[in-house]
Amino acid sequence: MPSPHPAWGTGTPPAPLWTNPLAAHRPGIIPLRPLTVGDILQAVFTAIRRSPGTYLGLTLITWAAFLVVAGAIGLCGLAVISATDGWGTDAGDAILISGVLLLSTLSGVVTAALCGMFAYPANQQAVGRTPTVGETWRRTRSRLAPLFGLYVLVLLVGAAAAIPLFVLSVWSFTLGGGLILVGLLLLAVIAAGATWLSVRLAFCLPAVVVEGCGVTEAIRRSFGLTAGRFWRTFAVLFLVIVLTSIASAVISGAFQIAGGVVGMAGSTGDIGLLTPVVLVLPLLGSVLATLVTQPFIALTVALLHVDARIRSEGYDLVLAQGASEVAQGGHRDGWIPA
Repeated sequence: MPSPHPAWGTGTPPAPLWTNPLAAHRPGIIPLRPLTVGDILQAVFTAIRRSPGTYLGLTLITWAAFLVVAGAIGLCGLAVISATDGWGTDAGDAILISGVLLLSTLSGVVTAALCGMFAYPANQQAVGRTPTVGETWRRTRSRLAPLFGLYVLVLLVGAAAAIPLFVLSVWSFTLGGGLILVGLLLLAVIAAGATWLSVRLAFCLPAVVVEGCGVTEAIRRSFGLTAGRFWRTFAVLFLVIVLTSIASAVISGAFQIAGGVVGMAGSTGDIGLLTPVVLVLPLLGSVLATLVTQPFIALTVALLHVDARIRSEGYDLVLAQGASEVAQGGHRDGWIPA
């Protein structure tokens, strides 16, 4: 007579968490389940490898346009200073400082725009599509104005909060004594606040492009998606920033060393012919470092945004539906979540 109780070691083990027909399904660059850090890093490399023209090409085109604009602004500023004989004067210094601030702001706008725009191809590749540069531009160019407005708003709010504290910190250092500790504490507050705000606003740019949010709606959306996920988001972003910083330093350093070697070789001969090479090599290294590292960071942010939506909204089911339709030949001009 069989025992009414099953013997130990027999029967079906309990299903692990997130085990479902979609768990092992990977129609694109990510599995359709909550993502691990390894999933995200692997997906970043896979995305760039499958569509290098989209990420590297768009980065190169955008930064080339920025360099042209930056060069024009610099030449105009120098021309104004020369025409007014403003070298060494307060007016000339004000023009130089204004130019540097303007170029720094434009550089931030370019970075923010690319970070937002790359969320589109990341979501397309998640459902098995490979968008081109042209498609990415057509689908994201209408979101450039909200991206610009978002960047300016965050910059102004951050500056309004940080500048008074920074001024107080500098004032404390100048007074010396025990107030130096106050200055250090204020600097720590600025750093902690900037880090906290950066993480909580990390998903603003993808939300503007992928979800069609406005400026204030994107801020609320990012705060909602990062609620309860601050430390995870911070840890992944910190890891990626460290890795990309190392890669950037290696690439830039290699070109700077090459420039130094060329300069040393030219010191024994005709340095005039080698001067352009010495000047161009470090600039080329900086451009190449940006070309390699910026898509990596932008894709990480985009995939963290996807992961947060999967964990909080079941976005993996939306991706599965989109992937099924793409596999059947649909969405040839781009997949837009319903």
